[in-house]
Amino acid sequence: MKPAPDLFNLVHSLDKFEKRYVTLFLSSGFYRNNKSSLALFRAISRQKEFDETALKKQLGRSVTARFSAEKNKLFDLILESMFFLYRDSSPERKIVRERLRAWFLFQKGLKQAGWKYFHRAVRLAESYEITPQLAMLAYQQNQEVRLSAAEDALFSSAEFHRRDERLTRGLSEDLVLHTLFTEMIQVQKHHGEYTPAAEKEFRAILRHPLLKPSRKLISFSAQMSRIEIRSLYYSMRGDHDKAYECFVELIAAMETSETYIHRMYVRYVNALSNQLMHAVLSHRYEVVPGLVEKTMEANRGILDYFSYDIVYNEIIGIRLFELVAYKNRADTAKGPAMMEYLEKMFARYRPQMRDTLVVGYLFLFGVYHFYLGDRKKALLHLNDLVDSTGMEAGLNFQCMARLVRLVIFYELGDAELVNSQCQSVQRLLRKHGRLGAFEQALLVFLRKTVTQSGRPATQKLLSLAHRLAPGSYSYGAWSDFEFGSWLKSRIEKRPLRELIAARLKGKGK
Repeated sequence: MKPAPDLFNLVHSLDKFEKRYVTLFLSSGFYRNNKSSLALFRAISRQKEFDETALKKQLGRSVTARFSAEKNKLFDLILESMFFLYRDSSPERKIVRERLRAWFLFQKGLKQAGWKYFHRAVRLAESYEITPQLAMLAYQQNQEVRLSAAEDALFSSAEFHRRDERLTRGLSEDLVLHTLFTEMIQVQKHHGEYTPAAEKEFRAILRHPLLKPSRKLISFSAQMSRIEIRSLYYSMRGDHDKAYECFVELIAAMETSETYIHRMYVRYVNALSNQLMHAVLSHRYEVVPGLVEKTMEANRGILDYFSYDIVYNEIIGIRLFELVAYKNRADTAKGPAMMEYLEKMFARYRPQMRDTLVVGYLFLFGVYHFYLGDRKKALLHLNDLVDSTGMEAGLNFQCMARLVRLVIFYELGDAELVNSQCQSVQRLLRKHGRLGAFEQALLVFLRKTVTQSGRPATQKLLSLAHRLAPGSYSYGAWSDFEFGSWLKSRIEKRPLRELIAARLKGKGK
């Protein structure tokens, strides 16, 4: 761990409620004398950027003499306080609490009381179908039965076999399906774009016996994983209609029981967000308003499970899907107003956001301004994206943003800038596996036709765009850019937003 930047980022990731709890925790004396840690915590909280020299000036010599140790100590104490704050905020944590109580009582020789808490943990794990916790409880049960002479701790061998058979199968299903999901992501990363070779590897994964719909799975979590794998496959193929249907099925299964929703609440919220995303990408605009409200409401419930700043996530993250819908529909009535509102909220909450989110938002803002015909504002956002974040953050957006910037430079007729940038963009895309057939053709087109009308070349590239999906399927929902509509707008000399709206009307959705 790099204690300085990590500590600063940890302190500033806490919301007001969490900061207040940390302050009380450090002030209570419950966990040793932490006056120096409290002073350091308050000093870092007041800083907008980490400045170690300024911190040392504010704090006494007794703290600065062992400054590295104090920083590490505060980092650990913050994590310890969050353990106490959120120890009962999920089923898993409740089970761990009961299991540890049972363990403590067993160690003190209070076997009867220990089994009471142990069986309480088992009932919780069974009701929420948390197989990994059941496995840990089985291990603890085996240990205590071997050590105990109490009759109420002894069980028949048949009962152990029934328990172990079910646990082994449940754990195996979960582990295998999670591994298959990981394999699909690795295939995606390896190939970069959707190729026949990638399809062959995907098909091999999908032939696994556990992925057959007729195969009955013991674990509800495994059943959900099976649907998620199918949705991932369709997402990577660009088949947003089928991906949307997968998430409808997934959410319907979770909503059959409140227990299932509480058991995997964050998974449920993610499923709603993905359903909303694919509703937008498959142009099901009639369901978008209802899904936005449902997803926002579910997102607020995350506070019952985790520390989470839902304000900027629901206002910016979820509302961005609405903006994508307005963009795709070329809605110039509601879109610009939503855009202005989101830009203000983004500026307010940007310091709290992860770089990956910042990159995604800047990209979408830039693309939408370009669709509206405002190249200047589009460049401001895209330049901000390229200049203020490293390539490790939001690689998909980073690559696509550089292509869109080239398109803007091309429209501005800056041949020198287009030629110099084309070379660097080509190297970057090749390095990160994003240089597909369409990207190569686009870069050649931009370089050759920047100083002339290039109508035949534009028509040729447009024909290629109809045959090839732009770039990698892993670019994602927000990094979608209508290259085909842009080329057609140049040929027909019509605004880009009009062409996009006309194309979507033809789909009848």
